[in-house]
Amino acid sequence: MTALNQAIKTRSRAPQSNTRSPSKRELEISATVGQNIRTLRAMTGMSQMTLAEKLGITFQQVQKYEKGTNRVSAPKLVLMAEIFKTPISTFFSNIELLPSKDGGVTLPTFGKDGMRAARLFEVLPPKIQGAALRVLQSLSEGNGE
Repeated sequence: MTALNQAIKTRSRAPQSNTRSPSKRELEISATVGQNIRTLRAMTGMSQMTLAEKLGITFQQVQKYEKGTNRVSAPKLVLMAEIFKTPISTFFSNIELLPSKDGGVTLPTFGKDGMRAARLFEVLPPKIQGAALRVLQSLSEGNGE
């Protein structure tokens, strides 16, 4: 076999993949991030097509993100946070953090109502925010009774 034929044969082989299949946890996280994207998009009344155009991707890609079929890259998450005018942490709401082996601190998780309350809280004047915090503090101390 000539060197040229060997080179052609070598190049025509399919590249070997060094990637592994995502774990169950990774799939769950992708699905939750996707659900949060869908929720934000619905809350703002934005279509998949509009979001896709703003991100420079196809609406099918947005569908795959929302279903958790495809993972969303960090740069795309940053762009989405800017588009939705929300903290990037919003996309990770409802994801339970695994306990740290050294007893580290975990962040609280918020459902849809918690996210809605936070967005409503942000637009209140500072004096009203203080009053709202006092009401919440009082409710939490009495367990809402």
